[in-house]
Amino acid sequence: FVEFHLVVQNDMTVDEAHDICDRVEAAIRNELGRASIHIHVEPSDKAKHSGVLVLS
Repeated sequence: FVEFHLVVQNDMTVDEAHDICDRVEAAIRNELGRASIHIHVEPSDKAKHSGVLVLS
């Protein structure tokens, strides 16, 4: 089971955020195999938590 919040730029489109989620989910599945993965997408100005920042 994997669950986390993915904080994206405020101006990111839903399609762009969804593409990132798909890539992250595929990478997790590649490492863990079968897993229940839940990704919660939040715009950066609404994020309640801070953590790791990944820039692409």
